[in-house]
Amino acid sequence: MELTRRVVTNVAKPEGTYAPMGQLIRCANIRARATATSRPRTPTRSIRPPSSTSATSRGCSAYVLLPFLDGWTNVFAVPGKPTTGTEAQTYVVTGPGWSGAVPAGMTELKSPTALVWLLGRIYCTGTPKAYAAVHALQDAFKLQPLSTWGKTYAPPEGEVDPAIDMKTAVRDQVNRLSTAAYLTLLAELMKRNPPAAADASALKRFEAIGLAAGKSFDVTTLDARWDARLPQLSYDRIMLHLATLKRENGWLFTTQTGLYGTDYPITSPRPGSPSSHPAHRRFRLGIRSRRTRRRSRRD
Repeated sequence: MELTRRVVTNVAKPEGTYAPMGQLIRCANIRARATATSRPRTPTRSIRPPSSTSATSRGCSAYVLLPFLDGWTNVFAVPGKPTTGTEAQTYVVTGPGWSGAVPAGMTELKSPTALVWLLGRIYCTGTPKAYAAVHALQDAFKLQPLSTWGKTYAPPEGEVDPAIDMKTAVRDQVNRLSTAAYLTLLAELMKRNPPAAADASALKRFEAIGLAAGKSFDVTTLDARWDARLPQLSYDRIMLHLATLKRENGWLFTTQTGLYGTDYPITSPRPGSPSSHPAHRRFRLGIRSRRTRRRSRRD
């Protein structure tokens, strides 16, 4: 998700479905779409050392889910109505290696990676009254560095990098990466976003091509012929996985979302936005068999 992160955060201030790093994106209506999303098994949003997020929803009975995803898109925490209630709540999101003191009245959400994506969802019927209630709740959320908590805080403007391609779909940008470029980027990301202990067996196999967690990738060890071969092999593997999904009325369905473990094929062809923890799903995701469309369907 690194290329998604670069595109979505490459603005000076929040605009529609874009916002600088460390700031919240507030979608104003149900039809708002994040057109920059993609589904490689890499991270999306960074938190930089510890941040505080305040879910101030006192007296609000809205159905709210706040999945926090790590750099590998696994859900590591889900505050919200079904888990923590609807009262005002304050969380400290910390990354690997942080061991400071958590202030009184705050709950620590420990991320296994430096990259974190908060993907909040609020139930809305779409009526003007419902929108007004949701917008008021959205405005009550705060996100800021822990060091500034309790002080007047104005987020800094983001730095816009003109070298980032803001026009080409992220999925296409990922597909166009050479094998060497993809593995080089993955190696750099793994330095700050360590794989889980359960990935040890896969990492051992990756060492055969010079890919090791915590180390830069040496492109001289890679045969250039893989640039043409590996993308096709990856695509074929994804198609084989899609063939195992449940088919219903021309749609392929899966509810295996949120926690993936070592079931790596599931993480590649996932449609739509990253999902909630399996225990808190309210929707199943589907892929139209003849078109690359998405839909959500209530279980």
